[in-house]
Amino acid sequence: MPSIPEVEGTLNSMHVSTMASGQVGDELKFYFHCQLADQSGYAMSEIVFHQSMRTISGVIKTTRGDLNNGFENIFANALA
Repeated sequence: MPSIPEVEGTLNSMHVSTMASGQVGDELKFYFHCQLADQSGYAMSEIVFHQSMRTISGVIKTTRGDLNNGFENIFANALA
C-alpha cells in the first residue's frame, strides 16, 4: 500500500488536490477535490484505506453524473 505522501503526490500530478489526510487507527483517510479545466463541474471524495483488511472504501460526489466513473478511475490508477 502506498504511503500518504505517495498517494497525495500521484493524485496531485493528476490535478486532484488534497483537502485533508491522515491516519486514524488502522485507517488512512483522504479528502480530495478537483474542478474541471473548463469549470463545468467539480468532484469531491472521501477515500478510506483499511490497512489490516487491505480494502478501500469511499464516497464520491460530483456536480455532473458523468464525472463519477472518471474520478473513480483516477483513484484506481493512483493506487495500482
